[in-house]
Amino acid sequence: MWVGWLVGGCCWWAGFLVNSKNIGDWVVLLGIYLLKNQIINIIYMNEILLKAKENYDFYETQSHHSNFIYQYHNPKTKLKVIDICCGLGSLINPWYDAGHNITLVEINQDFIPILKKKYPKAKLITEDYLSIDDKEYYDVFICNPPFNDNNGKRIYPYFFCKILTQMDNTSSLYFISPKMFYTDQVSINLDIKFDTFGLKNYVEEYKKMPAYYYYDKYNHIELHSNKFRFNNMMIKIMVEKNIIDKDFIKEYDKNEFTIDPYFEFRFLRDVSDFSTTKCKCALFLVNC
Repeated sequence: MWVGWLVGGCCWWAGFLVNSKNIGDWVVLLGIYLLKNQIINIIYMNEILLKAKENYDFYETQSHHSNFIYQYHNPKTKLKVIDICCGLGSLINPWYDAGHNITLVEINQDFIPILKKKYPKAKLITEDYLSIDDKEYYDVFICNPPFNDNNGKRIYPYFFCKILTQMDNTSSLYFISPKMFYTDQVSINLDIKFDTFGLKNYVEEYKKMPAYYYYDKYNHIELHSNKFRFNNMMIKIMVEKNIIDKDFIKEYDKNEFTIDPYFEFRFLRDVSDFSTTKCKCALFLVNC
């Protein structure tokens, strides 16, 4: 409705000014034309983002996180970098601008023309990452996946595990997910000394996993893959969907499974930009 009104109004002004010999009138017409295009682009982008939110649980990540990741990694040479579920590319900008070898993975067809225009030198994969068989080596994986599917079921662990199966022993993964993915784990590793008495009281009082105490008091958390737990149902689904091999995650205890290859998971920072989501999110680094 707004677009039609805008176009109609501009056509009326064009008809009014078309026979004018006054240069000021033509300047006004040019200004109206540019304003019309700008407003149409804003409306178009808003419609695309709303549709992406409804269909893909999409929330755009603010650019300061991409700058943080790039500065934290501090690359000294040109690297192969893949951004999975890249959205509109907000996490890849500093890598692309610095001339790294970029691969983007995105299935939202509304985003594809925008990505092609923004990143003409990047390789673009327009298939579902969970379904493709990508054997390429990448130095850096970046992923801010959809947290839930259209039925409200958690799917971000699927992306997490699929990426781990593709990582080399020199690869790094920067992964954004709800904090509960890590804080619900039982065993946490810390590089700093902490108050065991305070931890005991915290767990007894709040009935929460120890990781919550570390977050609140130290804003620091580490977790090794040989202590990272998954439930049986989640593993069964990922194996059935060929997201992981059945030997990638092995049974640790009754109905508890742990990742077999060794990885180190480290909390880097909070991600509080998704103000409309109900969960608290964070950026984690995974190294082999």
